[in-house]
Amino acid sequence: MKYRNNSGSRKRTPWTDAETVSPLQSFIDTTNASNYARRHPALDTTGEVEMLNSFKATCCRRCGSENFQRYGKTGNGMIRYRCNDCGRTFCVTTNTIFDNHKVSIKPNTPYPEDAATL
Repeated sequence: MKYRNNSGSRKRTPWTDAETVSPLQSFIDTTNASNYARRHPALDTTGEVEMLNSFKATCCRRCGSENFQRYGKTGNGMIRYRCNDCGRTFCVTTNTIFDNHKVSIKPNTPYPEDAATL
């Protein structure tokens, strides 16, 4: 199965590859697409990139080495690092529960302004 690069839902319907679709099928596809876009906002539109980039990596998330350097940014703007020992790249979310998840981090993380109400 070939995955699209964050271009939307991978949900398929029986008419996904059909040449013509009925108005009901078109409505279902449009509704699914809008629900997907609402539930999976891009990190750069939610302000989460700035929050994640404020955390600095202290060691390689894969091998634990402290010998690493900045290696540009990911497609959504997160700072990427490259380990000089194992040669692999990582971000601050690598090997965490947020690694490779499209779900927003905001509902799962208290922000400083919310800390007073906890």
